[in-house]
Amino acid sequence: PVFVRHRFAAAGNRDNNTDADVTDILLGMQGQITDKVSADFGIRRNKYHYTELGRGYIVRTLAEQAINNGTYDLRDPFGADPAVIKGFTTTIARESTWTTEEVYGSLNFDVFEMGGGASSAVVGAEYRTEEYADIYDPLSEAGVVEGSSGNSAGGEREVYSAFFEWLFPFTSTFDITVAGRYDRYSDYGSDFSPKIAARWQPLDNLTFRASYGEGFRAPTLDILT
Repeated sequence: PVFVRHRFAAAGNRDNNTDADVTDILLGMQGQITDKVSADFGIRRNKYHYTELGRGYIVRTLAEQAINNGTYDLRDPFGADPAVIKGFTTTIARESTWTTEEVYGSLNFDVFEMGGGASSAVVGAEYRTEEYADIYDPLSEAGVVEGSSGNSAGGEREVYSAFFEWLFPFTSTFDITVAGRYDRYSDYGSDFSPKIAARWQPLDNLTFRASYGEGFRAPTLDILT
């Protein structure tokens, strides 16, 4: 076998056109239920759509056939019949979508009085679904297009979350806040993220803060699939 490095200049440029659209719709409401209780809830839908078209790409197997049967001469590429060149060029394509739908709600309320004022808390919950798809053209997936490759992927998941945050104002200059969040993924598992923070202000122009927290990052659908 003979291996030749060759640029198919006679086939023209490889041109790519991409288009990305993001739509985000949120409908929510905030308000007071009583003097000491307020609410925040709503629904949201976010969609990302991406398309890509690439023209002038070479299908390796078809180009090799044209070279082997002599219809495309590597020594005189611009002398080849245009129909022969069109016979081993192709248009590649990719289409990706990511859709997220979410429902959320929270309540903020006073629990009791302390030395520094009202001890207030917030509790809430969220539910969302995610759908993901990334589709390549079959030739690129097969790995026979020069300069293009990719594997189609897709998946979906459900996520349930609940959280709280509680403020303890022991004095007007010292308070502690505790918080936590629980998340459960249908395809990953569950995790709990705690946090505690403290604030001490001995002087009007001097404040000390300290906090400790834990978190996690669930793999995204494009990584999992």
